[in-house]
Amino acid sequence: MTMDDVEPMVEHTLTPGTLTPLPANMTEGLGSGGNEGGDLYKDPLLYQTVLAYVLLAVTGCGLVLNGVVLYIVVRHRDMHKVTNFFFANLALTDFLLLMLHASTSSLEMLGYYFAVQLGCSTVQYSRYVVAQVTCLTLALMSYDRYRVVVHPLSSLNSRKRLRSMMAAILGIWIISFALHLPVAIFSVNSFGITCSIIFTWKYGPKMFFTYTVVVLYVLPLAIATACYILIWLHLRQQPSLGAFAPGSHQSQRGRRMQTTLCAIILVVVMFAVSWFGEHLFILLIVWHPQIDFWSNGYRIGAATAKLTIYLNSMLNPVVYPLAGTGFRRHLPSCGRCCKGRPDGESSGLGLQAANTSRTTHTRRP
Repeated sequence: MTMDDVEPMVEHTLTPGTLTPLPANMTEGLGSGGNEGGDLYKDPLLYQTVLAYVLLAVTGCGLVLNGVVLYIVVRHRDMHKVTNFFFANLALTDFLLLMLHASTSSLEMLGYYFAVQLGCSTVQYSRYVVAQVTCLTLALMSYDRYRVVVHPLSSLNSRKRLRSMMAAILGIWIISFALHLPVAIFSVNSFGITCSIIFTWKYGPKMFFTYTVVVLYVLPLAIATACYILIWLHLRQQPSLGAFAPGSHQSQRGRRMQTTLCAIILVVVMFAVSWFGEHLFILLIVWHPQIDFWSNGYRIGAATAKLTIYLNSMLNPVVYPLAGTGFRRHLPSCGRCCKGRPDGESSGLGLQAANTSRTTHTRRP
């Protein structure tokens, strides 16, 4: 969900959505709010122009980093674990968000609008679904950590846990598509130049966009927060890691769980911080429609809110290796793959076979 989807709902504002900047004679008569006879398609601020190129760079880096996460998890069988599949699902949503939204947002800041060209229903629906999958995955990860830490016996069967969580991830995608069907139904091409979500009843915009803030932000964060509070209360009653002998199985397992837990909490906190501004602006737009959308303060604030979201999508893959679940071990294989060389596993097998062959040859009389 983005502010671009909400702004067209306000009576006195239209959001442009065509591939190229419209000439002045095509925009006559489309005033913006109190600026009677004003031109809706104002030139972007210098700040927005600079930010647009920054977003393009962030998009490129984020696509590469999230692609690396997906490659590592899919390619290496030892990475087929519950936590890593959660990270892969987040990487997929970040990849889609950057590809479908960040790239278009950056071009819109430069004055190029092509949501209409791609199809309003498809573009806007995909944005909502991807955002929903992200927040529900974070809530599910938090619940999974709660089960592992507070009820460790229920998670001893790793295969059963993996199957159940994979089914839950699939369910998240299905639920996300269902929750935002109104976006696909009510997204329309207005005047051939804008994408809008049009409701036929008076309080439709307020009800719908408040609902989206709840399901996309408030509810998932409430679930994650409750899980971590329960984990903290449980850990308070457990002996500290210093009570175990250094190098013991209990000490090593405890440190691994602690490292993974801290990484997941960091991902959740980054999500909460980065999406806060976006949802705050959406509530302001819906409940205070007198806001001047073309004021410098609003445009700078809205652009900065978008930047924090895309920076979060780019930086998430940097956090995953901190979980200690094997990403750092397989990073060199990605470099070899990009250079056209066999990956680490293949290279390792080849080297082992070569060494065996040389040993056998040496021992022959």
